[in-house]
Amino acid sequence: MSQISISTNQVLPTRTLGSNSIVFTLNSMLKIAGNELHSLFVSPIAWAMLIVFTLQTSIVFLNMTSEVIRMMFAGFEPAATLMIFARVRLGTFDQLYGNLMFYLPLLTMGLISRERQHGSIRLLMSSPITIGQVVLGKYLAILIYLLIFVAFMFGLIVLSGVLVPNFDYPYALSGLIGFYLLAITYASVGLFMSSQTNHQVVAAIATIALLAALSFIGSIGQRVPLIDDIAYWLSIDGRAELMREGLVATKDVLYFVSVSALFLVFTFLKLSAGQLSEPGWRRGLKYAAALMVVVVFGYISSLPQMTAYVDLTRPDNQTLSVGSQQALAGLDGTVEITVLVNALDVNASRFLPARRNVLYRRLFEQHERQIGRFRMNYQFYYADSENERLYEANPGKSNEQLAREFAEQNRLDFDDFLSQEEVDQRYGLAAESYRSIYWIEWQDQTTILRNFDDQIYFPREPEISAALSGLVVEPRQVAYVYGHGERRIFRAGGSDHRRHVSNVRARDSLLNHGFEVSEIAGEQPIPADIDILVIAAPNEPLSESFVNNLLSYVDAGGDLLLLTEPGQESIVNPLLAVLGLRQLPGEIVQPKEDFPAELVYASLTEPAAAAGFEMPRRNPDGPVVLPGAAGFALQSNRDLNWWPLLAWTDDMNIEGSSVPSADALAVAAERQQAGQTQRIIVIGDADFMSTATRSLREPEDKINEAFVTDLFRFLADGRYPIDTSRPAPLDTEINLDLRQLDRLRIVLLGVIPGLLLIWGGWILLSRRRV
Repeated sequence: MSQISISTNQVLPTRTLGSNSIVFTLNSMLKIAGNELHSLFVSPIAWAMLIVFTLQTSIVFLNMTSEVIRMMFAGFEPAATLMIFARVRLGTFDQLYGNLMFYLPLLTMGLISRERQHGSIRLLMSSPITIGQVVLGKYLAILIYLLIFVAFMFGLIVLSGVLVPNFDYPYALSGLIGFYLLAITYASVGLFMSSQTNHQVVAAIATIALLAALSFIGSIGQRVPLIDDIAYWLSIDGRAELMREGLVATKDVLYFVSVSALFLVFTFLKLSAGQLSEPGWRRGLKYAAALMVVVVFGYISSLPQMTAYVDLTRPDNQTLSVGSQQALAGLDGTVEITVLVNALDVNASRFLPARRNVLYRRLFEQHERQIGRFRMNYQFYYADSENERLYEANPGKSNEQLAREFAEQNRLDFDDFLSQEEVDQRYGLAAESYRSIYWIEWQDQTTILRNFDDQIYFPREPEISAALSGLVVEPRQVAYVYGHGERRIFRAGGSDHRRHVSNVRARDSLLNHGFEVSEIAGEQPIPADIDILVIAAPNEPLSESFVNNLLSYVDAGGDLLLLTEPGQESIVNPLLAVLGLRQLPGEIVQPKEDFPAELVYASLTEPAAAAGFEMPRRNPDGPVVLPGAAGFALQSNRDLNWWPLLAWTDDMNIEGSSVPSADALAVAAERQQAGQTQRIIVIGDADFMSTATRSLREPEDKINEAFVTDLFRFLADGRYPIDTSRPAPLDTEINLDLRQLDRLRIVLLGVIPGLLLIWGGWILLSRRRV
C-alpha cells in the first residue's frame, strides 16, 4: 500500500507574508488534498469501499422500490419518497447511517498512521507548511472522496424523481444532507484516531470504539441536572434522524460542524506535541480547553430559544398540524411536565432517567418548537399495580420492598420515591389505576396525559395536543343519561360505550381527546355546564319530568345525541315528535352473503361530507356498521332543518313494518338557538359504538371508529377531537413495474459496480507496472 505524503520532487510555494498568506494556505491544503486523493485511489481500499457502498445502497433502494410497487399493486397508496428513502430502520438513509460507522474507519485509518509507519511524517512536518494545513488538507481529501458517495445517492434521488410523479425532492435531499454531515463527523474522528498510532488496523478499531462511545455517552449522567443535557448533546446517536425525517435543525447542523472541528483541533494538538517540548499537563489542558469551548457552544446553540428549524417535507409533516396550532393558540411560557412513574408498573423501565432526553425528544420536542419552553422532570412512586407477574414472582413482598429493589437495580435514590398515600394526596392517581402518566402544569392549570394499552404505548400528537389544549380551553362536558335502561360509559358490558368514551387506556377514547365525561340520573335537572347530552337507547318509558328537563335543555341551545334501537319507537316517538322526527316500526335488514341481514352497512351522505364528516384515508369505501337499526321519517317542526347523516340504500328494507323504506338511518340538524349554534343528531342504532361492535373482525374495512370521532367533533363545534390530519401524500404513483425493476436491478447491481471494478482494477494494475 502506497504511503500518502508530499513527494520530495514537488516544490511547494515559499511562505510569504501579508495578503499572499491566504493563497499560500489554500494552495498548500489543495496540494496535500490532491496528493492524498491520488494515494487513496491507487490503493484497493478506496475502490472496494465504492463498490461495496454502491452495492449495499442499491440493494436497499431496490428492495424499498419493490415494496412500493407491490403495495400500489395491492391498492394501497404509500408515500413513495418516505418509503424508499426515509422509512425507519428499512429506508435507504436509515441503512446508510448505520453502515457509515464501518465505512469511514477503513477510509481514514491510514491518513496519518501510514505516514507515521513509514517515517514520512517527519518530512511532512519539516516542509514549509504548517501542521494545520496538513490536517485540513488530509481532511479535505476525505470530504471530496465522500462527495462520490453523495453523488451516487443524488443519482438515486434523481432517478426516483423520474419514476415517481410529484416526488418530494426537498424531503429526500434533507436526508442526504444528514448523511453527508454524519459522514464528515465520522471522518474527523477517524483522522484523529489515525494520528494516535502507527498501525492502520489499530486506528480503524479505535475509531469504531470511539464512535460507539460517542453514541453511548448520551445515557451517562442522566440523573444529574445539566450534566444530563451536556452528555445528551455530546451523543452522536440519532443526530441525523430529524434530517432523515425532513427537518433540518440548526442545533444538529452546528453539532456536526462543532464536533468535526473539535477532533480536527485534537488532531492538530497531537501532531504539534511532536514538535513542542511541553509537560503533559499543559497538553491535557489544551485538550480540555478545546472540549470545553465546543461543549459550551454546542449546549447554548441547542437551547430551544437558540434553535431554528426548516421543515423540508411536503406538506410540513414535521411541523405541528394546523389543527394543533389552532387548538394551542395562547399557550406560551414554560410548561412543566412531571412524569409520574409507578416503580411497580410493568412499563416502569421505559422511564428510567437514562432515557429521559430520548423520551422528551420523542414526545414533546415537536410541540416545544412552536409553543415555547417545556421542562420535564421525573417523580417515581410506588403503589398498587396491575403488574400481576411482578407479584407472582415476588410472593409476600410489600410494595415498598419491591420499590426498594427497583431503585437499587436501577441506581435510583429510594428516598425520592413517593408512597401510595403521598401520591394520592398530591396527584390523586387512584382514578388512573396508579399507572405511569404525565402531570402537566401551566400557570395555575393542570392536566393529565396518558400512555395507552396498544403497541405504540406512548401518546402522539393528537393526544398530546388535546391534553395541552385543556390548559387554555375548558374541556367539552359530555353527559350520558341513565335510569331508563340506557347504555352506560363506566360499565364494561359488550353493548356499553365505555371503550369509546371513558376508557383511560384507549387511545381514541373521548376522555383522551379533550372531553370530560360523566353520567347523570334521568330524573335530575340537566346541569347548565353540560355541552353534549347523550341518551343511548332507553328501553323504559321516559318520565314526564325527564322529557321536560330535556326539552328545557334543547330550548337553551344544548347539543344532543339521541340513539335508539328497533322496537323503541313507542318510547322515543313522543320526544322525536317535538323535534320533527318519527321512528318507524320494525328493523332495517340488508341481505348479504355470509353476514346477518340485520348487520346494516351504512355510508355517509353528501350533506355529512359537507358538514365535516370524512372518510378515512386508508379505507374510504368502508361502511359504518349498524348491528340492528331503525329508520326515521322526517317531519317539519321546531324550525329544525334535518338532513340525512347515514344514507338509505336500495337493498335495505324495514322488516316488520308496513313502510318499506325510511328517509334515513341517522339524521342531523343545526340551528341558531339561544345565541349559539345548536347541533342535534339522532341515530337509529346504539351499537355502532359499542365494545362488541368494535371487536368485530368483519368487515375489516368498517369505519365506525372514524365515524364516532367525526360525530363528536361535529357536536363539539370542531374543537375536539383535535383534527391533526394532513393532506394526503402526492407521491403515491410510480412509473415502474416489477419487470422493469429487474432491468434496473441489472444496472445498479451489475453494470455500475462492474464499471467501478474495471476502472479501479485498471488504475491499480497501471500503478503496479509503473
